[in-house]
Amino acid sequence: MAESGGGGSALGPLEAEVMAVLWQADGPVSVREVAERLNAGRDAALAYTTVMTVLSRLAGKGILIREQQGRGFVYTPAVADTAEIAVRGAAAQADGSLVMTALRSRAGWLAWPLAVLAVPVHLGLGVLAVLEYARLDWLASEPYELTAVTVVAGSAVAAIVGALRVARPAAQGTRALRRLLRSAGQPVPASVAAVTEELGIARYVDVLATAEAFAVTHGLRRPRILLSTGLVEALDTAELTAVLVHERHHLRRRDPLRLLAARVLAGYGWYLPLLRWWAARLALRRELAADRAATTHTGVAAVAGALLKLADLPAPAAVAAVNPMGNLPDRIAQLEGQPPARRAGLAWLLAGVTLANLAGLSAAAICCTGLGVAMAGGMT
Repeated sequence: MAESGGGGSALGPLEAEVMAVLWQADGPVSVREVAERLNAGRDAALAYTTVMTVLSRLAGKGILIREQQGRGFVYTPAVADTAEIAVRGAAAQADGSLVMTALRSRAGWLAWPLAVLAVPVHLGLGVLAVLEYARLDWLASEPYELTAVTVVAGSAVAAIVGALRVARPAAQGTRALRRLLRSAGQPVPASVAAVTEELGIARYVDVLATAEAFAVTHGLRRPRILLSTGLVEALDTAELTAVLVHERHHLRRRDPLRLLAARVLAGYGWYLPLLRWWAARLALRRELAADRAATTHTGVAAVAGALLKLADLPAPAAVAAVNPMGNLPDRIAQLEGQPPARRAGLAWLLAGVTLANLAGLSAAAICCTGLGVAMAGGMT
């Protein structure tokens, strides 16, 4: 069975020698074979246990893949070159320690059920506020209660408008892509079919006959990958493979659904600015993760080549509506071995504004709920 760890880091001198041996090998190599090649021409031979320790450490970093063969293990590189190791090191630095990454992952999953609960509660309070306007004759003479009911009703209306402003362009983009597929769809070229068969995504890929170069994963319930003939013509085989591995990552993790849900939620709570920041960071993390998957499969050069070729080419409006992107500098920085830029001060500022707005809305909601209870008891 195969084992590989997570993360990556810079190589020490002996680790670099070991990796050079493995990159030159034609296939999996045992500890003894690595030791023999390292000791060829070396005055002081390395001990077998030393080489085994280095190989185990590299496997633990995710730089090597370790597989059991008989009673021992053999090793193959999980990365193509030192540049890819730098990318993995930057990704580990950006994500923090494994413990913090796990905590953030759990917090992220906890946010979704909370959002699912908060949205209908907020809308229900908005309906209650409208009923209070209609039934409480004395409301206009009480400034505090009137303000609370107005805030709740107004925030609900504003939230619905904000969510529609996000969902409507996305729905229009999806319909436009379907029309394009019906009018300009074509059979998958042989060069693309060969790559998609190898990657196991042949039945999920469609090709559009257009000179514009783009690739996008679209669809919420049954996501698919859409390529243009312009993209196929612009990229070489390695770059095309990198793009398809990137989109396969989005496909398998149902990123179109997750990202649209985050954007709609941020639109719904547009008066809570931290939500918009969180949605943008989520989109960036998903893009960087897909780039790392592509880099692991094809190497840094292929990913960088595809990214730079496509950077200057405008995407069709339908593609931009379905998959709005704006994180090219961070993606290039990752390929160069740098962590994505962080603006901690902005995050704290947005968090402060969000908490202040939430506090005001919560106070208004409590007042509105109290009025609703009183109204149910017969107060008018």
